[in-house]
Amino acid sequence: QVVVCEAPLDMAGAEDRAALWAIGEEGGAAGGELVCVLRSSLSEVNARAAKLDLSLSEKVPSLDGLISISADAKSDGVNARSLAAAGRAGLPVAGTGGSSLSAAAAEWGVRLVGNAGGSVATTPTSKAIGIAAALASAWGESFQPASAAEGGRGWYSPIDGSLPVFLANTCAVALLDRLAALAPETVGSQLRPLAS
Repeated sequence: QVVVCEAPLDMAGAEDRAALWAIGEEGGAAGGELVCVLRSSLSEVNARAAKLDLSLSEKVPSLDGLISISADAKSDGVNARSLAAAGRAGLPVAGTGGSSLSAAAAEWGVRLVGNAGGSVATTPTSKAIGIAAALASAWGESFQPASAAEGGRGWYSPIDGSLPVFLANTCAVALLDRLAALAPETVGSQLRPLAS
């Protein structure tokens, strides 16, 4: 299940618009298709997601692992039941959202595998590779990303994630240089340290 909100979830209010996406019976797609189950306020979507989580928690012991992306792991959280079941079953749990995964480990004894970090300076591809590698390792399997197996460019993912920051920084420095050349007294005085 995935809850998507129009506002960032860290700052969202109960009445912000949200949607709940799910796979399986509740979503009406037994073949593994992701479908929208509900579009409503965040509070209504979270209530429905908690019901889905209860249903999922009953299936967790039969799973091989769990992927958690920024879950609500508090004791009254939307994903608490499935995470508690994963902790009881000793399942490997991989994912992103370092704070939520740390809370799941502390609250429910979840067995975290791999890097349970956040999303800073990572791409969706690098996150997916990290999660797959972590679960494969937990299952005693080897894992090699398709790009590496095919002799692909291993440098692409880090450059892909850092290039926008590098370009923005370069443009900002160039802009400051041009402004300083246009009005050296004004811009230069703004760049001097405040304390002398």
